[in-house]
Amino acid sequence: MQRSLTYVVTLAFLALAGCDGDSGPTDGNGNLEPTSMVAVSGGNQRIIVDGTLMQPFVVEVRDQNGDGLAGVTVEWAVTAGGGTLSASSSTTGSDGRASVTLTAGSSEGTSTVTASVAEVSTSVAFTATAVAPAMISINSGNNQTARTGVPLADPLSVTVTASDAGPVPGATVDWMVTTGGGSLEQASTTTGINGMASNDLTLGSAVGTHTVEASVGASLTTEFTADATDPVTVTVDMEGIAFVSSDGDDVVTIQLGDGVRWVNQDGVEHTATSNSTPAGGASFDSDLLSTGGEFTFVPDTRGEWIYFCEVHPTRMAGARIIVQ
Repeated sequence: MQRSLTYVVTLAFLALAGCDGDSGPTDGNGNLEPTSMVAVSGGNQRIIVDGTLMQPFVVEVRDQNGDGLAGVTVEWAVTAGGGTLSASSSTTGSDGRASVTLTAGSSEGTSTVTASVAEVSTSVAFTATAVAPAMISINSGNNQTARTGVPLADPLSVTVTASDAGPVPGATVDWMVTTGGGSLEQASTTTGINGMASNDLTLGSAVGTHTVEASVGASLTTEFTADATDPVTVTVDMEGIAFVSSDGDDVVTIQLGDGVRWVNQDGVEHTATSNSTPAGGASFDSDLLSTGGEFTFVPDTRGEWIYFCEVHPTRMAGARIIVQ
């Protein structure tokens, strides 16, 4: 009787263990097999003709539990339209994901790329639309004014669009200073997914109009203008145990390239000493200035400086220079 009871309990335990351990279809070695595949990212992109997608097509292969499955081969094929794939197959990583990149053909139109796995009955399709540049236009940064020899406050930005008025990603924009001198940060830039590209201009030493041309190919161009002006130096008096600007307060607003000159009009010594600077900005300290003494500081970046007098730190504190 005891042996029969033990046999029945053992069979019941094995049956329960078999149910609990059922984690899905497996191959001959007991490894889980793929049961589904989903698109992760990269669909419905636009791409310049003959250009490569800004983002790859990404799929995730999953087992019966919905977990990503590593080591699975994903086959890729262009099933409609044109273009060339970076690979005909790729293998899923530890996260169950695999990817491929499409390079468009020389004609406009929509291409379809299909991902498939031998063990999964349903494939995943991605689309990408190849477009050609039809227009380049100014987005922002035109008609700025700055001092000679300094960078403009805002970048020069353009948008490249196709005949459908949608953005053209991956277009090469060439930049050139055509009048006034100055220098560009880059000779060419590439449009992003939004069709935009930008560049930074540092004005030359000549006062007057500077002109920059941005172009795509030989026929699409647009033009920026910027005005360069001479730098100035503003005076802050140290008078009545206070910093006094021309506006009667202790705040000075200047352009990058301008200078600030302190003149001690009092009968006691003062300093002009910075205790807060913008990121990347140089600090300054005049040392002791006696009556009639002067000190000049030219800020090297845009932002705000806060300064005080070391001799009279209570009454002469919190003065500011704002550089635009």
